[in-house]
Amino acid sequence: MTSDVSAVAVLSGVSAESLDGFIILNTNTTTPSNGDPKTFTINANVLYSVLDGSANEPNIESSDVIVTTQPINSAAESNTIKDDVVRSLAYQITGGYGASDIFANENLLIDDIDDLDNIINDKIADFLDPIAAVSEIDASSNNNIFERLLNNLFTVIINDDDESDGTPGRRTLLYNSLNDASGNGNNTTISAPLKFVSGDVLTFRIVYNPATSIFATNGVTIYPRSYRIVLPLI
Repeated sequence: MTSDVSAVAVLSGVSAESLDGFIILNTNTTTPSNGDPKTFTINANVLYSVLDGSANEPNIESSDVIVTTQPINSAAESNTIKDDVVRSLAYQITGGYGASDIFANENLLIDDIDDLDNIINDKIADFLDPIAAVSEIDASSNNNIFERLLNNLFTVIINDDDESDGTPGRRTLLYNSLNDASGNGNNTTISAPLKFVSGDVLTFRIVYNPATSIFATNGVTIYPRSYRIVLPLI
């Protein structure tokens, strides 16, 4: 699970229901020229509110997320990302000492990582806001990370017909929603939410780059520290 990152951190407590309305599926009974009758609409504000933000911007405190896999020091009392990044600096500089108390400015370094949360939130908004401004997103080209997310979620739902627990599968629920929105077939364009459920997982990747790639005192190369932030929905 960590092949493309240094470590994994888990942001827990996010409910699937809180993401209702984040992604909307639009379908048209007349297939367009690209051959794909579906488009998507997103409401970024739904995600922002889930990420402890306001109605207009995210406010995720990435540096406070707990590192659960491959922390620098698994025995440490606190294993937040901001602690782990500073310990990574210590580990690389010393060649194996995984505690940040070697730095006289330890607290300032941790505060610097904490301050980067604002930049991360800005990058999330810079990515999502232009997408949310498009009323109907054509994801048929599947050529960027968000188009792949939309198509992957749609595929998961369409392939989920498990009704072994006596409740309708996700595909049935989506079809029912589309049928309700169709007005008995009178509407040519219909929309329905693509819903997340408990057990779904959202992930994103954060990379912390050192201010300098070479530590001047001993000439050691300092490498970036990267994290996969995992949001297991409940």
